[in-house]
Amino acid sequence: MVLDEQSARTLARKEPRVLLWILKERKRPPTELFFAAEHARETNDPEAVSLLVDLLRSHESALVREGAALGLSRTTDPQAIAALTRAAGFDSSEAVKLAAREALEQD
Repeated sequence: MVLDEQSARTLARKEPRVLLWILKERKRPPTELFFAAEHARETNDPEAVSLLVDLLRSHESALVREGAALGLSRTTDPQAIAALTRAAGFDSSEAVKLAAREALEQD
């Protein structure tokens, strides 16, 4: 199965553990990991935040880091806020910086 935006959204609602497993494994192409990361917050699983923080901090693909930043929107987790703040100021990708700033501005 190719993971697109619609299938990532569906997995987040109906099979959240599968979506989080995809993020843990990191074996999918960056585009698919972007969609998985972007919709991980919809799982309401506490593990999602730590997975997204790890992706934002360390994934080699800017597209995946951008998805992780978007996935961390509306978070109140201190580690996530710290990772978003760092990415907003220092990530090598302008798209990631913008996504991190937008995530921090979400209420």
